[in-house]
Amino acid sequence: MNKLVFCLLFPLIALANSDTAGPLTPVKLLTVDYCPLVCQDGTGLAIDITKKIAKEAKVPIEIHKASMTRAFGLLKTSSDFHGMILGGKDHVPNSIFMNRPIFTQRVKIFSRKSLNWEYRGVKSLENKRIAIIKNFSYANRELNEFLKSDPNVVKLFHSDSLPKLIKMLDLNRIDIFIAGETMARYHLKKRNMLHKFKVSQLFIGSYDNYISFSKNYPKREMIKKKFDRAFEKLIKTKKIGPIQDL
Repeated sequence: MNKLVFCLLFPLIALANSDTAGPLTPVKLLTVDYCPLVCQDGTGLAIDITKKIAKEAKVPIEIHKASMTRAFGLLKTSSDFHGMILGGKDHVPNSIFMNRPIFTQRVKIFSRKSLNWEYRGVKSLENKRIAIIKNFSYANRELNEFLKSDPNVVKLFHSDSLPKLIKMLDLNRIDIFIAGETMARYHLKKRNMLHKFKVSQLFIGSYDNYISFSKNYPKREMIKKKFDRAFEKLIKTKKIGPIQDL
């Protein structure tokens, strides 16, 4: 190749292969109602941390809320959405995940204080009236299998169903419900009802929630790299940190 031609073309080739080649179109991220992480009014701790990461990464984003089942389905089947805020690796399998989770939460069992019962493992759940949120993974394989196989377990379909679980327990329609501790405590405190219930002490499991990107999204690796770099920088400069149990 003529040296002059090569010298003129090389900067264009380098630019085309760089992470910053061309203006970025907004990355469309799905999420679910999961207050205080993602609330109905569009605010929330997970929303704040995602916006800070995107701003540091200089990546424009759009955030779209949907029900849990619809969000997972859209991410698998639609090219209109590029990733998801929240959700673990078992929830969103056709995705790549940021290096760090933005939120880690323990799984707990809640019961009325008047119920003379303690969780001692899966067998202790037999003959109990149980309610859960459908499609959640409770970070414990044995527990997940029990909940799927027991036909008497009440399964609510939406991620914003925790208030319903609390009401069912308060009205003695169920004996226990299983949920993430942070979220359940948030809703119980909001209703001034935390004093009415017991929280299991035995460790069941904990699960990580990530920002993830669909494998159908052509720019997934580039955006993931930008987000990871931005998150690490924000943590290092102490401007942000992974959200732990509140």
